[in-house]
Amino acid sequence: MVRGVGQCPRGLSPREAHGDPVFALHAVCITRPPERIGEQQSKVGRGGLDGDRATHITDAVRPALRSLAMRLRNADWNKAAINQGIKETIAEHGLKMPQLAVPVRVLVCGRVQTPSIDAVLELFSRDEVLYRLQRI
Repeated sequence: MVRGVGQCPRGLSPREAHGDPVFALHAVCITRPPERIGEQQSKVGRGGLDGDRATHITDAVRPALRSLAMRLRNADWNKAAINQGIKETIAEHGLKMPQLAVPVRVLVCGRVQTPSIDAVLELFSRDEVLYRLQRI
């Protein structure tokens, strides 16, 4: 289950979490749905989610996103297993890491840049990641 706004995934209070990169990532990615992040970015002229989707989620990468979702559905939900699923998907489809990681970031977080994608996905519940990956 996704926590509410301002709740640190490590259970820290806002004062304790100040400066914690996981708390900052949580505040941006997990507590706001990607659609809302895209709307906010569009208002300030950053292209928004629609522009990022059109640019990074292409017909060439859609099969790899589907394969990744299938792998993650059955994987243990930890950073190492998620990383292994990403690497297997990249090898299967002949892609490089950015060709898969950026579309995953856009779908899951609504942003092109995040910390390590396996670490980011681990912060979400499996169901939330799979739901967001299905929106291709």
